[in-house]
Amino acid sequence: MKSVIETLESFVKRKGFEEKCELWRDRDMSDQELLGDVFDGQVWRDFQEWNGKDFLSAPRNYGLMLNLDWFQPFKRRNDYSVGAIYMTVMNLPRKERFKVENVILVGIMPALKSEPKCLTHFLQPIVTELQFLWQGVHFTSYMSPKFPLKFRAALLCCAADIPAARKLCGFLGHAAKIGCSKCKKKFEKVGKKTNYSGFDKASWHLRSDAQHRREGLQVQSCCNVTRRKELEKSFGTRYTPLMDLEYYQSVRFCILDPMHNLFLGTAKRMFKLWIDREILTKTKLNKLEKRIGTINLPSGIGRLPTRITSNYGSFTADEWKNWTLYYSMYCLHDLLPQEHYQCWQMFVLTCQRLCKPAVSRADIDWADSAFVMFGKKVERLFGELSITPNMHLHCHLKDCILDYGPMHGFWLFSFERYNGLLGSETTNNREVELQIMRKFLISDFAHNLPLPSYLSDVFGPIFERFSPKDKVADVPSEKERMLLKMCASRYISNFDWSADEQTIKLPPVFTRNALSPDDKEFLHNTYNEMYPNKEINASNLATVVRKYGTCQVGQELFGSRIAARSSRAAYVMAAWLGENGNIDSSSEHRPGVIQNFYAHSVEIGGEVKCHVFAVVRWYRTSPCKSDIGNGKPFTVWEKSTEVGGPASFIPVQRLYRKSAWAETVMDGKKVVVVCPIARKTLL
Repeated sequence: MKSVIETLESFVKRKGFEEKCELWRDRDMSDQELLGDVFDGQVWRDFQEWNGKDFLSAPRNYGLMLNLDWFQPFKRRNDYSVGAIYMTVMNLPRKERFKVENVILVGIMPALKSEPKCLTHFLQPIVTELQFLWQGVHFTSYMSPKFPLKFRAALLCCAADIPAARKLCGFLGHAAKIGCSKCKKKFEKVGKKTNYSGFDKASWHLRSDAQHRREGLQVQSCCNVTRRKELEKSFGTRYTPLMDLEYYQSVRFCILDPMHNLFLGTAKRMFKLWIDREILTKTKLNKLEKRIGTINLPSGIGRLPTRITSNYGSFTADEWKNWTLYYSMYCLHDLLPQEHYQCWQMFVLTCQRLCKPAVSRADIDWADSAFVMFGKKVERLFGELSITPNMHLHCHLKDCILDYGPMHGFWLFSFERYNGLLGSETTNNREVELQIMRKFLISDFAHNLPLPSYLSDVFGPIFERFSPKDKVADVPSEKERMLLKMCASRYISNFDWSADEQTIKLPPVFTRNALSPDDKEFLHNTYNEMYPNKEINASNLATVVRKYGTCQVGQELFGSRIAARSSRAAYVMAAWLGENGNIDSSSEHRPGVIQNFYAHSVEIGGEVKCHVFAVVRWYRTSPCKSDIGNGKPFTVWEKSTEVGGPASFIPVQRLYRKSAWAETVMDGKKVVVVCPIARKTLL
């Protein structure tokens, strides 16, 4: 075990940690329609004060997220699992929150003959420290090296898969009669199987935190073992030491992990059902595998193994996510019966809405209704016993997202990565738990060890070369919110489209090009659409532009055809093209390919401003479009492109998102199948 208090003390002694933990206070909290991070969730808002006293609203008070999971430290042994308990500080920005230097490996549980049903002995020392942190502990920090200051922390989120979450937060397993951590719905046994069907949410009696605490303490106070088990079974509740924390709310803080729930759970289950029921035959699977190989994705999104027939059982969570969001709808078209295909489409559409870095409350409400419809369709198509606990829990995801913000802020992809790192550590196969813990602590010590000032000139540049580069652009939250409005609004005349150095970053390498007379006229018309109330003289337009291959807009990097390494990031979607190559900002989102980027200066209102445009070729509408995809979750377009015009120039702020694409033949014509990819937006 590693002391949480000691680790937090080492964190605040690190340069910049305290400042990063306070950055969330600069966020615009007035927009409650769009949830961008945990700070927009209801739990964070509720804990600004607790029992009338300041908590998160005061400085040096931290919210903690706890994760518990088991992993196998040996590659060729399945009978040896150790447990890992992690914590991270929720006050940190999302791009910092799960970095290795900010993750606390609280403890490693030894391998036992079976996973323990009760975690009291492992959690008790952690709870003791959390009680001290709730009252407040004093230590010096980087900002106050001489005078000790008071720091407080509270456990506000428990993130784990279903079995671990049940043990951690005091619930019975999912196979119990009352096996849901959010409601008291009873799941009856049918032979050896449990019936999880029934999606009448109005009849579900929701659990309450106060009742759960009373039941847990009643179970704990029972001295008779038989009687205790009877109470646990009747309540669906167990005692957990976390109940000793006065602020702790078992039902609310126990989140449903979307990674396990949606992708390792339902996506994998549906694929297995199609194979077991012979809906996907061997011939159809061969066609499916060929289609997988034709799909092109931007860099950073992993590809699927082409041999899905033999490999799907070992797909990682990330591969199931990519399969669901980007591959499945195109690959399964005309391979599934129409009713099955529509059922799966409902699930995919819901995942696409929720798997965005920033989600609206309208998206959350729509997804909640869609999950109920999906569950009912699966029940009708495959029978009541085909429904899984994950499908029931889909209907409770809404509460978790409203409490903690977008799923990106609490799903377990980051913690699973640390399990992989710990499991890959080289050991002598004896007392592996101690060796893994020591190696993690050594790494943590190295991250927190400052380089002596007298060595920084010589060794500083060397260390910087090996330090991980931040892949997320540092863009203020209010700027990102403005970009979201600019790329989606129907009224483009309401914005200043000039290049902002904080939101638009161009590479240092460029060439100078002269605009042709046609391009100059098109660009002039584009400016007139963007600034209808400004007088822009065509004769004063610069005829020379700077030409670039890539452009960073907010946190999204767009590529182009002239940038070989970024050409797969050149496929975009935006609402811009109207008829005959003219601009229509109220049109539907249409796919196109960026040819290159132009930086162009123009005089507007007596002031010279620089604008950055993407030069785009837009795909033509295909007659197949009405027959396939129907606009969601993928569309079909002709391989040929529209004629040039003012819409060939689009300000980069207007680019909505990148897309996955595949070229194929339908009805004897070459077409392009396009699937949208969620925009990177960290608020």
